Amino acid sequence: MRSAWPRVLGGVALLALVALAWWQWRSDRAAAPGTLLHLDPVQVQRIEVIWPGQPPEKYQRKDGRWWQQTPTPQPLTDASRVEAMAEIAAAPVQRWLSETHPDLHALGLRPPQLILRLDGHELDYGVMTPFGPNRYVRVGGRIAVVHAQYAPRAAAAKRISAGP
Repeated sequence: MRSAWPRVLGGVALLALVALAWWQWRSDRAAAPGTLLHLDPVQVQRIEVIWPGQPPEKYQRKDGRWWQQTPTPQPLTDASRVEAMAEIAAAPVQRWLSETHPDLHALGLRPPQLILRLDGHELDYGVMTPFGPNRYVRVGGRIAVVHAQYAPRAAAAKRISAGP
């Protein structure tokens, strides 16, 4: 009977550790700032990107395939860039700015640097933050700080080379 006690105590300790880990996970999840939108990227059907001084880029998913809507409707042969824009809906927010803080002009949100619309939900992109590779993004009346990788890329980025 003496040899059973270490196993019982070990089992109780293991259960206590599992319960503690579960509690910590729930606590961390409840405290997390969440994502930019409560929208599943797979469900996104329409995307519009507005770059200052450029005509809007419009895309629509039809029968599981992305189509460019402007200037003329045509299916995309490589939809990876558009899929990446749909994924922005689930971009993790690092933090939300307080409601009283925003100076929209200083954050580059008046006017925005670019606008991304995902199924009608508008994301206004501001300037990079001074504390890392992050950007300010206005979602409705709130302003989020997200990693810079969660910004749309230009359709035809110009290559810079160090040529003669």
